[in-house]
Amino acid sequence: MYVWAMSASDADPTAGVSRPRTVRAARRWAAADVLTAVRLPLAVSFLVVDDVWARVAIVAVAAATDLLDGPIARRFGSSALGAVLDPIADKLFMACAFGVVAFSRRLEWYEIAGVLIRDIVATVAFAVTAISRRPSAIPARLGGKAVTVGQCLTLMAFLLDWPLLRPLEVCEERDRKGMYAKARAGILKEFTGISDPYEEPENPEIRVETHDKTPEESAEQVLAYLEAEELIPAKG
Repeated sequence: MYVWAMSASDADPTAGVSRPRTVRAARRWAAADVLTAVRLPLAVSFLVVDDVWARVAIVAVAAATDLLDGPIARRFGSSALGAVLDPIADKLFMACAFGVVAFSRRLEWYEIAGVLIRDIVATVAFAVTAISRRPSAIPARLGGKAVTVGQCLTLMAFLLDWPLLRPLEVCEERDRKGMYAKARAGILKEFTGISDPYEEPENPEIRVETHDKTPEESAEQVLAYLEAEELIPAKG
């Protein structure tokens, strides 16, 4: 059996002639990079601004840019700059924001580490790949965005003074008998707030935030509630 073969140059005499190819120039930046870059000044602003609602707005804008830059990059195209800028902007903003949380002592260090575990692992991985000179790309996934949403919600809870973020330091500072210290040392077992979880009541009749009130103000709040419920006679 014979097989007849014909090369491309036989079929087209001009096939052997090199033709100029249209090469699309690599983008230096893209529309998504603008959104990503916004988080850089927002990170610095979070450190400088003291107003609570201004910080809430900063977190909201940062979260919006983080959630939108990916879809915009997929829709309108990305750039080499975006691959570097996006993780830097993310890590810098979270480092500045949770640095403020850490200095406030509203959360324990391990609680902050738990919220930032993804960013910590990513930073370590980046350092390892940079030292070993074996860069690798990690694609964005839905789980990563879910972690980002969780981090932003934690910041919102911190800024809006959510009751579940009450610090143990307040209780420990008021502990004259040193029971919290004994619980941390393992001397006292099943101690609420340390080795035994605190179960917050679902529908408390009254909530007294003693960390930001004087003893007199706290007592007045309790008495006012008792009088409103007619459990004690009202003041004359």
